[in-house]
Amino acid sequence: MSSKEQIFFHIVVVSYNAGKKLRQTLESILEQDYPHFDVTVRDGGSTDGSIEEVYSLIATSKNIRLATKADEGIYDAMNLAVREIFDEEDASSYVLFMNCGDRFYDGKVLRAADKRIRAWNRRIAMRAQLSQDRLRADICYGDTFDRTAGQIVKANPVMDDFACYRHLPCHQSVFYALPLLREEPFDCKWKVRADYEQFLRMKYRRNAQICYLKMTVADYEGRGYSEKPESRKLSEKERKEIIAMYLPKSKIIKYDAYRTATLQPLREKLAKNPKTAGLYQKVKQLRYDRKK
Repeated sequence: MSSKEQIFFHIVVVSYNAGKKLRQTLESILEQDYPHFDVTVRDGGSTDGSIEEVYSLIATSKNIRLATKADEGIYDAMNLAVREIFDEEDASSYVLFMNCGDRFYDGKVLRAADKRIRAWNRRIAMRAQLSQDRLRADICYGDTFDRTAGQIVKANPVMDDFACYRHLPCHQSVFYALPLLREEPFDCKWKVRADYEQFLRMKYRRNAQICYLKMTVADYEGRGYSEKPESRKLSEKERKEIIAMYLPKSKIIKYDAYRTATLQPLREKLAKNPKTAGLYQKVKQLRYDRKK
């Protein structure tokens, strides 16, 4: 990489006592066959030796920076990392958050994402009304490989009200425009669902341009904090509170009824079980195809 102006993607990795997973995630990022990215490792003060283990990667990769300082949790760390990103051309660059243990789906993800995002931006610019509309995509997202289920989880190609109520894309497969991300940081009062609230805030209050990339972005490890048994009750509580902030009550009642009628807990088990996940994803894809 010859200059900061060439950077199109900023990859943020937040870590705290992540063990070998931090190095594994960084190695996945560095395997990309694409030069125009940098990496910010935001560590909360690990004491397990994980940071020392990646110093060799940092020493040989000019596009990795390390910031080590205590934070107030994962979303606070993500906000701090965004503020620490230096980019002279930030109007055109994007940020992706990669958790420790997660990886890119393959070595060509960033090259393919660059091509698709630039194509979307050309289309948006062509239909924009002079300066009244933003001339680039604010949020670009793709599909996610779920390592637990062993299947690619297709993202909803249209982020309508029902999609926002039910199934947002995995944040490891979402590219956020850096300027908007700085203007709309994560609200750390949400302990489990801050990324969910931020996505809805960008869509409904900032009228964000949201684009589906039709590609698999991340290889998601799963079993993160929000999926732990002790966090699931809080996650559902926060989801209901956030939905009430952005969707009318009439739609929530309608969608709640649909969720109950279609046996949502059973569907979730089918989606996570490696024996049934493949068929479940095929059925879901047929439904998404009809929405296009």
